[in-house]
Amino acid sequence: MKNALLYISVALLVGLGIYAFAIRGQESAAPASVQSNVLAEGTWETKTNNEASVTVAVTPLSLGGSASEWRFKVVLDTHTGSLDRDLLETTTLSDGSGATYRASRWEGDPPGGHHREGELTFERIDPTPSRITIRINDLGGVPERTLSWDIQK
Repeated sequence: MKNALLYISVALLVGLGIYAFAIRGQESAAPASVQSNVLAEGTWETKTNNEASVTVAVTPLSLGGSASEWRFKVVLDTHTGSLDRDLLETTTLSDGSGATYRASRWEGDPPGGHHREGELTFERIDPTPSRITIRINDLGGVPERTLSWDIQK
């Protein structure tokens, strides 16, 4: 009888634990799925160019839709030479029709060194094009580096 009572008590405790875990999992699952949908809408693929010992990685942070400015995270890395080009002077954004736009602001590391990181900002293109291309000229001995994204309207 003592063994049966012990088994029933253990089974009840395990059952309550599973029930509490399931209830807690359901409550936290809903906000996580909502959050992942929000992230999916604002997440853009990082494009990378790796030529002449310089790696350039560009990720759109705000792009298309209702964004008032289009911001891009830019990371430059090299183990040879110095990253001394002014990205405001050497970087352009172009749309699918061939129109070219200059960057309005750079917030990040100044020219020089082996690693630079920051945000490059462009004015919004209206109407939003279906495709954009970032061009970085004369960086690390490469005449032009191009990185493109398709924008869903």
